Amino acid sequence: MDFAVSFGLITSLILLIAGLVGILRGRIDRRWLTTPLRSFVPFALGVLLLFTVLPPPLRAVGEDRGRFILPPTAEEMYDEVVPRVAGAVEPNADLLPEQQAAYPLWERQVMTAHRAADKALAGVARVMEALEKGEIDRFTAWVRFGVLSQDLKQADLLLHEVVPPAKLNLADQYVLRDALDRLHESLDQKRAGIQALQEYTQDLSPAHLEKANRQMELGNASLIEALEYIGQVKGRLGL
Repeated sequence: MDFAVSFGLITSLILLIAGLVGILRGRIDRRWLTTPLRSFVPFALGVLLLFTVLPPPLRAVGEDRGRFILPPTAEEMYDEVVPRVAGAVEPNADLLPEQQAAYPLWERQVMTAHRAADKALAGVARVMEALEKGEIDRFTAWVRFGVLSQDLKQADLLLHEVVPPAKLNLADQYVLRDALDRLHESLDQKRAGIQALQEYTQDLSPAHLEKANRQMELGNASLIEALEYIGQVKGRLGL
């Protein structure tokens, strides 16, 4: 749920409560809203605003408007990209055993965060499937997409806690920082794809579904770029 929707819901709730209190008490203030009829104005505005910010449709999709394409998981792309890149890189001439020992923990932390992200994305695919089959209505899908978007954000926060091993040489640390930057971009783009699916539940526009798929493709491209950086470092470490 973005800021505009949250602000609209809070404002509508305030208007509804104020209007209801005014109707029951006979007035809201002593100057302007001094009668039950006038108190009905903020109540009506609250209702109007509520229906404006909430996704209006409640019925399921009911027809084919395209398909959501779930991107490959990070582990699938890792198996495809990292061994290929690492195998083409010569190990560092001044490689130290402690550098080799320090790297695996960093990689495990990165992949743990991405497993959480991929779990959320798998949930997105399940929601879309249920929506297309008419098993859930569009409002339910909109709510679930909002939760899954936050799950993806939490996975991204896990990545923010990961830093390159200090025992690596500076060049390799910089490359891993670049990899982390691309990973953050990947999750941001995929989260934008989920938000596009929320827009899709509101108006069923194929353009929003296409936007979601496009954002997922961009996210996958950023993931591949990050894994290529990781493969370079892993190759230089002889792993």
